[in-house]
Amino acid sequence: MATTGRRTGRPSLGDRHVMTARVPIPVRDEIDAIAERFGTDRSTILADLACAVTGHPDLARRLRFTAELIGPTATEEGLPLAM
Repeated sequence: MATTGRRTGRPSLGDRHVMTARVPIPVRDEIDAIAERFGTDRSTILADLACAVTGHPDLARRLRFTAELIGPTATEEGLPLAM
């Protein structure tokens, strides 16, 4: 059987980069609950949140947002300083 040069499988999501994040366990649990609610996986939820917070909600695949990033949170030690 001759091949046509086409690949099968899911369609490309475009240019993407793999990132790793360490989140508190309660945050992970909530992200998993959101993923289950919307029938997707943790990675898609995190990617969609990153799209929204960086001003690219149009690139989100499963979630739509109305939230806005205001700025960093203050800690008891104050805001972190740039080195």
